[in-house]
Amino acid sequence: MEADCRRLHRIMALSRAQKSDILSLFGVPEEMVEVVGAGYNQNLFYPEAKSSPNTVEIVYVGKLSRTKGVPWLLKALAHLLHQPWLLHPVGGGTGEEK
Repeated sequence: MEADCRRLHRIMALSRAQKSDILSLFGVPEEMVEVVGAGYNQNLFYPEAKSSPNTVEIVYVGKLSRTKGVPWLLKALAHLLHQPWLLHPVGGGTGEEK
């Protein structure tokens, strides 16, 4: 594995400490490892919708499928007429769900 790593053109590390670990574990030249940092670009990741303070925000994370009860979640939310809500579905599916 170390030999394979030495054949790479560049290696990205999230911190100086990680760069140090990479150098000692894989024996690659120091100039091959670039510290790129960690974080996010606020121009790419931002709230899409602004909700009012009274809005209930719900995050569903998982497989978007019938077996996980997603259709029943949507039906239940449709009955919440007295309370504003915003659903943030996060996930995917395969087969029929896709």
